[in-house]
Amino acid sequence: MALPPENNEAFLREVDDELRREQITGFWRRWRVAIIGGTVIGLAALGGWLYYQHSRAQEAAQDGQLLDETLASLSSGDMRNAEANLKKIEASHVAAYRASAMMAQAAVAALQGKDKDAIAKYAAVAADESLSKPFRDAAIIRQTALEYDAMPPQAVIDRLKPLAAPGDAWFGSAG
Repeated sequence: MALPPENNEAFLREVDDELRREQITGFWRRWRVAIIGGTVIGLAALGGWLYYQHSRAQEAAQDGQLLDETLASLSSGDMRNAEANLKKIEASHVAAYRASAMMAQAAVAALQGKDKDAIAKYAAVAADESLSKPFRDAAIIRQTALEYDAMPPQAVIDRLKPLAAPGDAWFGSAG
C-alpha cells in the first residue's frame, strides 16, 4: 500500500513557484522588445527635455548678461550699441527681459524727444498680456505721464483709476 505524501503543501508550493516562473519567463519573452524599446525611448525623451531646459537656461543667462551690459552702457550715456542690443533682448523668451528691453527702448526714445515712439512702446508693453502686471502697470504710468498734457483730465482719471486703489503698489504714482 502506498503511503500518502508527508507534506502536500511543499509540493503545491513548488508547483506554484514553477508556474509563476514560467509565466514571468513567457511574459519577458513576449514583451522584452517593447519593454526595452519603451525604456530607451523614455530615457531619450528625458535627455532631450533636460537638454532643452539647459539650452533655455543658457539663452536666458546670455540675455540677462546682455541686458545688464546694455543698461550699464545706457546709464553711462553710451548709446552706440544699446538700441541694437535692446532689439535682440526684446526677442527673448524670458518675459521679464523682454519687458525690460521694451521699457528701456521707450525711455531712450523719450530722452531723445521721440515722444510718439515712446508712447507707442509703452502702450505695447501695457497691452502685452504675456508680461507680468507690474511691468504693464509701470508702462501705463509712464505712458500717461508722457501724454498727460494732451489728454483730457477724465481720460487720465479713467486710465489711472485701477492703479490708484489704496494698497496698490502704484497708488502714489497713479494718485
